[in-house]
Amino acid sequence: MARYYADEICATLALLDCDVHSFQPTMGDDGYGEFQAACFRSLLSSTAVDLRQSPALFDAVTGHYLYEPDVSGLCPDCGGSAGGNICEECGAPNLCHDLGAARSRQSAEAPLVGSVRRPELALDRCYDNIDRHLRASGVPLRILDLFARLRRRGNFSVPITHPSDWGLPAEGFPGQVIWVWPEMAFGFLYNIQALGRLLGRDWKAEMPGNDWQIVHFFGFDNSFYHALLYPALYAEVFSHWTPRI
Repeated sequence: MARYYADEICATLALLDCDVHSFQPTMGDDGYGEFQAACFRSLLSSTAVDLRQSPALFDAVTGHYLYEPDVSGLCPDCGGSAGGNICEECGAPNLCHDLGAARSRQSAEAPLVGSVRRPELALDRCYDNIDRHLRASGVPLRILDLFARLRRRGNFSVPITHPSDWGLPAEGFPGQVIWVWPEMAFGFLYNIQALGRLLGRDWKAEMPGNDWQIVHFFGFDNSFYHALLYPALYAEVFSHWTPRI
């Protein structure tokens, strides 16, 4: 399905005379998986990552672990409708088990809170790095407000793996995959390396340069991931790099 719609999207853009300079599918690319595994190992060795047995949400009928689009409810930050892991209205992250009036997409029964042992990134230990990034990047006030609301939570950790069969296997955690957002963060660097090959530039994904500036065009609903989580992840894995997003 991914291959089919990738081709459809490229064909549609061509009809609009939109020339895509570099499109890099990662399926079947062994180098991509190896790079992601190396980044994941480096992340696990970070002092900001802990292995924790923490609350998680499960479907009451199937027993399946619920996250991302499998669950919805009320945002613990603004009280509005939210999906699993993010509120697209106020931009605040959630941990799924903290959603109000949570609803599973797998059954009509109210989800159950259990627990899972997972590596988690303690964002409160990354706030200084995030703050430096936001100041250097000149982000909009709305993102600064999101960061301020996040800091008011005090200690706040997000799992970087999830029990699932969709995604790249998380080495050392059978039955779990690397959360899609850290994968995407490091995937951008891998694709910058691929773009460099097309341009004759010696760009290395494992050695991002301080002259790299990454510009994303997304709606506000992606702000937590791209403007707050990604700088934190990059700082833990590439301590030499001062990214600008």
